[in-house]
Amino acid sequence: MTSSASIVTAPRPDGVWPVNADAADGLTAVQQLLLRTDGTLTDLIAVLVGEPLRLVKIDHGARTATHPVGTLDLGAGEPLVERRIALQGARSRTVWLYAETSIAAARMPAALRRALETSDVPLGHLCRDHRLELFKESPTWRFGTAGPAAGHFGVSPAAVVATRRYRMIVGGRPIAELRECFAPVLWRRSVPAAICSPAA
Repeated sequence: MTSSASIVTAPRPDGVWPVNADAADGLTAVQQLLLRTDGTLTDLIAVLVGEPLRLVKIDHGARTATHPVGTLDLGAGEPLVERRIALQGARSRTVWLYAETSIAAARMPAALRRALETSDVPLGHLCRDHRLELFKESPTWRFGTAGPAAGHFGVSPAAVVATRRYRMIVGGRPIAELRECFAPVLWRRSVPAAICSPAA
């Protein structure tokens, strides 16, 4: 990680994460691409690390929102799906990304909701496969502590990692909010070839 990653920012009171402009100057082109892309991050990481990725579903829960969720324009009593996943190298078993997603379930086609619950396919790929027309907001990002992602990355919870946050919008309304945390090994300027070698 570059020295600029020691700068830590906190969300504003409205929950929006500011772009850390001071840190941006020290980032490599690849690091900026990871933070700023509005494409399918799964495909981008697979290209960068040289191996296919598989989704590991850590938790997937459907419930009723007990209070309004402002980032999703969701009222109390409406259906809410929350899930946690990791993107893991198919050969190396390295966890390259940890993500938490909140979804306004009622705004999602029923077939897509079922696929999200029963399959191990990333949300972006499922939206594409089901031809859901959407756009992604430009991500906001920050450097902060690894927190719940630490155990998946094999680092201390206090370790500083890069995290980004954005929403998917369908028909003018947010359908999902994603919070994605990059593994420290992915954040380095280059990924050691040994990381990507087939597991013994």
